[in-house]
Amino acid sequence: MNLKSYPMKKLILIFCAIIPILSWGQSDKKYLEPLQTIDGKINFSTQIKAPTISRQVLYDILYKWADERYKPDQKMNARIIFTDKDKGTIIVSGEEYMVFSASMLSLDRTRIYYHLQIDCSSEKVKLQISRIKYWYNEDRDGGERYKAEEWISDENALNKAKTRLLPISGKFRRKTIDLNDELVKSVQTRIGEYLLSKNGREDTTPKIIVTSDTPSEVPSAAPAVTTAVAPNQPSVEQKVVAMNADPKVNETKLSDENIIA
Repeated sequence: MNLKSYPMKKLILIFCAIIPILSWGQSDKKYLEPLQTIDGKINFSTQIKAPTISRQVLYDILYKWADERYKPDQKMNARIIFTDKDKGTIIVSGEEYMVFSASMLSLDRTRIYYHLQIDCSSEKVKLQISRIKYWYNEDRDGGERYKAEEWISDENALNKAKTRLLPISGKFRRKTIDLNDELVKSVQTRIGEYLLSKNGREDTTPKIIVTSDTPSEVPSAAPAVTTAVAPNQPSVEQKVVAMNADPKVNETKLSDENIIA
């Protein structure tokens, strides 16, 4: 085709049609990456470096962050359900809305439940999101309930060629990944604010390392990484502190019932 002889208006229309496709491919790339799994369960695992900060200080910073972000109300039952300050562990039962689209006439959203574990150690923090569930169309005959493994997995949310998201389950996958990124960014910002206030410097943004707890996904040449990301799950029979006004007042037991509402 001779572009010089082609009508300019048609060329403009062609370019306008191509640009969104190129942008879609670039922005969707991260949503097509294989999701991490542990024992067949979807798990988002992220490690954030926090230079010069001790485990106890990191725990205090992130306990305050979690306490501010996760508070039960009349509609949601998000809350801190477990703490172990000596080990630097905080566990949250998350519940919130993910909005797909909103207008004056319609609102497309889902309720998401998840389990967020924060493990603080010297100069680093590990975040793990797991036990993800959805409650969609809750106002329509009780709605539909899904587990992440049967809904946003690579097999269920991507086409066979793994080149694009499927229309319905794909939007759940996209928003779940966005939520994970949002939480990681929020924690990173909170740590950065502490470093900035302490050091008075601008180059204090903590680094993020995305890690996987699946043994087959850890490079054999880097055994140190395997050690760094080893799971630190508390026993369900372990006594834990119920997070009320004073974290030392009450004790309860951790179970599946109070992890996910």
